Amino acid sequence: MSTLPDRPASPYPGEATGQLSPECPQDHLRALSAGLAAKVTELEQAEHALRKSEARFRSLAESAPVGIFSLDSAGHLGYANQRLGEICGLDGGPRDGPSWTSALHPDDRDRALIDQRAAMLARRPYQHRVRLIRPSGEVRWVDILAGPATDIETGHHYVGTVVDVTEAVAAQAERDELQARLRVSGRLESVSQLAGGVAHDFNNLLAVILNYTQFVSDALDQWPGTGEDPQLVQMGQDLAAIGEAGRRAAELTHQLLAIGRREVIHAETFDLNELVAETGTSLGRTIGGHARFELVLADGVLPVTADRCCLDQVLVNLVVNARDAVGAGGSVQLATDRVDLDMLAGAGQLACPAGRYARITVTDDGAGMPAEVAARAFEPFFTTTPRGNGTGLGLATVHGIVRQLGGDVTIDSEPGRGTSVRVYLPVSQGAAQAGHGPEGEPALAGHGETILVVEDDSQVRAVSTRILAGHGYRPLAVGDGPAALALLADSTVGVDLLLTDVVMPEMSGPHLAEQASVLRPALPVVFMSGYAFGAFGPEKEEKGPVILLHKPFTPADLLAYVAQALAGPGPTAAR
Repeated sequence: MSTLPDRPASPYPGEATGQLSPECPQDHLRALSAGLAAKVTELEQAEHALRKSEARFRSLAESAPVGIFSLDSAGHLGYANQRLGEICGLDGGPRDGPSWTSALHPDDRDRALIDQRAAMLARRPYQHRVRLIRPSGEVRWVDILAGPATDIETGHHYVGTVVDVTEAVAAQAERDELQARLRVSGRLESVSQLAGGVAHDFNNLLAVILNYTQFVSDALDQWPGTGEDPQLVQMGQDLAAIGEAGRRAAELTHQLLAIGRREVIHAETFDLNELVAETGTSLGRTIGGHARFELVLADGVLPVTADRCCLDQVLVNLVVNARDAVGAGGSVQLATDRVDLDMLAGAGQLACPAGRYARITVTDDGAGMPAEVAARAFEPFFTTTPRGNGTGLGLATVHGIVRQLGGDVTIDSEPGRGTSVRVYLPVSQGAAQAGHGPEGEPALAGHGETILVVEDDSQVRAVSTRILAGHGYRPLAVGDGPAALALLADSTVGVDLLLTDVVMPEMSGPHLAEQASVLRPALPVVFMSGYAFGAFGPEKEEKGPVILLHKPFTPADLLAYVAQALAGPGPTAAR
């Protein structure tokens, strides 16, 4: 007898008992319908939540302050937010690969795409800084950072950000330029400190060398038969060579002081056009056989307050540099004009305040310089000329002098397009003085006047007294300020003029002059120094002009200034 399998349990109530209610199928359908409705509602809620989430994240991506993008496996752009379009300068946004690639700067494109492809093959992040060119031609710097996507089923293999860093790059460039200027300034300060440290003693030595050379040369000229004796002729030539070397050494010292703005400036108000015309005419004759020279002066008067000798040195250095830069047949132009720095393009690059300026421009059509060379042109001892043909101090001297006069100097140069150096000097409000220098030549010989010489260097003291004694004066020489004051306090000692060094131990020359004015109120004073920067304060200038004789001096310099001081107001400096 076979056994029938168990009947499965019926899902309908009462079926097991054979009592199936006609309402059971409807109940089942209602249950199924309710379940399906719940599932549909759940799916709809999930879809709504998904759409809401996508909308939220899309809103975040579109409103992000940085560009956001994704790349497919081939490196083509899959998604880009609106900000990326704005960065690229595209109204509709960079929506395709070619637009994205073409936006890269040609100089950066190959490197960027190679780095991107290598990173994608290795499934690693990559980062680089590149330039983008907008349709308008504007160049923007951007930082791109991208990495592998965790879900590549969407086709987005890489996602990344693009940040516009143009302003940051510009700010960094400004900081770098400032740092470069600070480094140059530091080098200038080092040179100026070195120059100041050695200038006083070095100029004392030069004063001794040059004056004793002059003493011997003068004696040799009086020697009988000098012109007929070959040995004496050779001796005269040797002395002349020594004197020339000493003068060149003195000029080098002045250049070093000017570079660091440590030179003593004796300013007067004059017409810049007058000085440029006078110096330019002389320079034109000098370089006329080598290059064409053109002098172009602004109309009217250009009043500036400056040191004539210093500005003359500026002009000579600039024109000679320009002459050396051009070949035979080249051209050099020296010009003046007026500029208003409020209206001048790029005025912010000048280290002087806004206002009206007189400008000197020296232009040549030589080979020019690359930017990295032009950037170092004002550095001390930097030169592009062959070894032995220059000291590298010409433009550095120009820079120091002009900055000390309250102006600035710039250089524009490109290879193959020549060089232009522009000097800016503040226009003075005072009236320009015509001509310069003392009225007429003073009588160099004295008539027994007593000159109190105060000099701590025994050799310079001996030179000074020898010059004075040999030309009709009666010198009294001491080595320091206290000794000088002791003589001045003695009413039985007559003194007609005080000749004092500026930098001395125990008591400086200006301090000695103040104390001497108490003892002898009408006593004229002549200062002498090889380095007197900062020795005279504003209060000294207010009391009257300072008569300063620069070391190394010649006998004619010393005698001229002594004679002028005894006669009354005279020159303020000798060089």
